Amino acid sequence: SSDQAFYVFLAQALMAIGVGGYFGPLPALMVESFPTAVRNSAVSLTTNISGPLFGGTAPQVVILLITLTGSNLVPAFYLTAGAVVAFIALLRLKAIYTD
Repeated sequence: SSDQAFYVFLAQALMAIGVGGYFGPLPALMVESFPTAVRNSAVSLTTNISGPLFGGTAPQVVILLITLTGSNLVPAFYLTAGAVVAFIALLRLKAIYTD
C-alpha cells in the first residue's frame, strides 16, 4: 500500500542521512591523520587491513560468542564495544598533519 511505501522511503532517507554523516567527513579525517609523505600508503594500508580484519571476521566472532554465552544479544554488545573503542580513538585523535 502507499502507506508502507512512504515508511520504507522515510526509513531509507533517515538511514542515508546517518550514513552520509559518517562517510562525508571520513575521507578528510583519514587524510589529515597522516603526514603528506606517507599519506596515500597509510590510508590505503589502514583501510585495506582493518576492513577485512574486523569486518570480515565479525560474523564468525559473533557466532562464536553466541555459542559460548548462549545469548542472542551478543551482536548488540559486540557493536557497542566497537563503538566505544572507536569513540575513545576519536577523542584521542589530534589533527597534527595539516601541511
